[in-house]
Amino acid sequence: MKSIIIKTISTLGGLGFLTAAPGTVTSLASTIIAWPIHYYGPPYSLALSALAIFLVGCWASEHYERLTGRSDAPEIVIDELTGLWFSLSFVPPDPLYFGIGLILFRLYDILKPWPINIVDRYVKGGFGVMLDDILAALYVNLTIAGFLILQRI
Repeated sequence: MKSIIIKTISTLGGLGFLTAAPGTVTSLASTIIAWPIHYYGPPYSLALSALAIFLVGCWASEHYERLTGRSDAPEIVIDELTGLWFSLSFVPPDPLYFGIGLILFRLYDILKPWPINIVDRYVKGGFGVMLDDILAALYVNLTIAGFLILQRI
């Protein structure tokens, strides 16, 4: 029973198994789900939701790796959900910014610029699975904040 729960959480109900690009599909779905939470929810509701999922994701990913004997398996997609939600938590609830956030998140998550690449390489376990996506989200927020600042100049 515990293994079913771990697999369900880590793969978001099996979404991680459904496609050749599970991270991208999960990010797209996460963007759609994030909209009503961010738009209609109280301030920082998306960030608090992402934080809760981050904690659960660390636990589930750690146990999924133990269960399968594989490190950061591509079917683990709870990290994309968490990273994308953190990416969108501090941008205006506007379709343009959500689209930019989605594209930037996928770009940073795939390219893994410094120090994301260091974390991806050396921080292992469930925390490592989740942390590189959080850093990608930080890059998204810094990029969009920089754009907004430049726009006002």
